[in-house]
Order: sequence, then structure tokens, then C-alpha cells
Amino acid sequence: MNRTDLMDLLQRFKWYQRIRLTDDLYTPGPMDSEEKLRLIQLPEDLRGKSVLDIGCNEGFFAFEAERRGAAYVLAVDSDAAARKKFHIVKHLLKSNVEFLFLNVTDLDERTIGHFDVTLFLSVFHHLKDPFLALDRVASVTDEVAIMEFIVAGMKGADVEEPPLLIRRMREGPKRGLLPTRAFLVERLKQSGFAKVDIIASYWKKRLEGYVGRFRFTQERAVLKAYR
Repeated sequence: MNRTDLMDLLQRFKWYQRIRLTDDLYTPGPMDSEEKLRLIQLPEDLRGKSVLDIGCNEGFFAFEAERRGAAYVLAVDSDAAARKKFHIVKHLLKSNVEFLFLNVTDLDERTIGHFDVTLFLSVFHHLKDPFLALDRVASVTDEVAIMEFIVAGMKGADVEEPPLLIRRMREGPKRGLLPTRAFLVERLKQSGFAKVDIIASYWKKRLEGYVGRFRFTQERAVLKAYR
């Protein structure tokens, strides 16, 4: 496929991740994939490791894990458009990463096995049963899960903060759960993780509205949860 045909192919889809295909050609996604890669602190050397990328979208992190030497990489997503784009990138990169069309709450260790490293990045707030998903993530992780969440913080409160907030999502009347850091850490331990570290936070902004004396903020937090 020549460059013109390749660019025409890429333009047929709406991309989210920016993935390097050649020295000077990337998928036209708005996400700064390289910056997020730095924030999540994915190990540079993954030789001999198995890696699971849950909610992989177009597969940037799965392909990067393979590039860093992972022995086996499985990417999972339940979006049909993401599956099509993933396979385009896989073909262009001549990758061996496998893909399963699967919802996170349907993950089962009896069918997909266990993984040394699990990626669960910015998926939680999209799910109907997000806390069930945490149990599923823990059940297939042997060593460490690297996760990204949108979490709530409080300002101007002189009483203990509530563990969960309900926020209005962009899609009309839809509501989403917004856990606090403390609640999320405890819930991950209940799921089976022995230790949880918050390794990065970014994109903090104030939420509109007040409840009592609380002023809410939200941010993206990156956690490493160890089995």
C-alpha cells in the first residue's frame, strides 16, 4: 500500500489514539499517547511478561508492550469500530498482538488465563457495572495492574468526604460514578490487590455546583495495584 492509499484508509475512521505507523506517519488521533505512556510508567523491559490491555481502543499500549518485549499481549475491547481500527494498525505494524471482542465484565480467568501486567486505562467511568469490573481485573492479574481513573476531590470541607459522587455525563441525562481516591484504593484492596500506589495525577478541574459546603474537583489519577 502506497502512502496516498494508506492516508486515504486512515481518513475513513475517527481515531482517538496517536499511533506511529512509519517514521513520519501517525494515526490522526487527538490523544497524546506518548505523554500518557510516560505517566503510566509502563516498564521499559517486558521480556517474558504477558500483558492484557483492557479497553484497548486502537491498541497503542498493547503494541507498545509488544515493542518492549512482552512474550504475549492480548488486547480487549467491546467497540466494533475500535476492533476494525486495531486490525488495520496490527496489519501495518506486522504485529502478533491478539484481540478479543469482549466486555470487561465478561472477562474470565478460565478462558483467557492470567497476566503478569494488566492495563485498565480510562475505562472505569464508561461502565455500567464499574465495581464488578475491578473484581474481574483482579481475577486475571498475577503481578500488577496499571489503571487510570477519573476521581473526585473536595475543597472547603470540614467533615469527612463522601466516598462517591454522581456526576452528569456529556451524553444527555446519563450519570456516572466518581469515586474519591481513598474509596478507590480501599475498593481495589477488596477486589484482591494487596497494595495500591497512586503514581500520577493530572487534568484537574473544578466541577460545577456545590453540595452543602463541599467544592468538588475531578482529576485523572494513575494507580499501580499489586497482587
